[in-house]
Amino acid sequence: MTNLFSYTMKDDTGFAPHVDPTCRYLSLACCKPRIRESANDKDWVVGFGGKELSDKSGRNMVHRLVYAARISKVLDFDSYHSNPTLSGRVDNIYHSVDQKGKEWIQTSNPYHSKKNVMKDTKANRVLISDHFLYFGSSGPKLEEIGSQFSQLPKKGPNHKKLDLERDAVAKLFVDHLERSFAFNKCSSPTEEGRRKHCDDCDP
Repeated sequence: MTNLFSYTMKDDTGFAPHVDPTCRYLSLACCKPRIRESANDKDWVVGFGGKELSDKSGRNMVHRLVYAARISKVLDFDSYHSNPTLSGRVDNIYHSVDQKGKEWIQTSNPYHSKKNVMKDTKANRVLISDHFLYFGSSGPKLEEIGSQFSQLPKKGPNHKKLDLERDAVAKLFVDHLERSFAFNKCSSPTEEGRRKHCDDCDP
């Protein structure tokens, strides 16, 4: 079973999700622990803008597609931290004492403080995608993609989980993205240059 996870983003600073400058990988290593706990290889994670991101950025982000990513691998924090290809990414901030996955060390960073450790590490899983769209603030509005997709964004906190084998609208949405856009091209984050600790993450 392949799923699509949809949520409304409160922040888009380039941290969660993070895309490297070469646009090779998109990673979701912090925030959204329920999605990180549940999503698997070949699942899709889709982030939309909402009112809160609009207010923070001064841009109209409501129902705007910020990113869509097909998960290619799932790593635990220690594997992510020690991977030579993925080390140095701005969201690669956790590893455990003695690599036992119980007591966590957080690397100093401008995005998450010690108060975020418990929620971030609630799911010892990092989602990696090598097949993604990252638009930042330049993504299309849902009404531009198609009015039939208006129910895809999750209103409020948490997320929607849609079975791509049973939900025809979600499947059509993914098919449309695959046909209409060049993947692994990325843009600047909606809140580019913001270097302060983000608000408490949604579950």
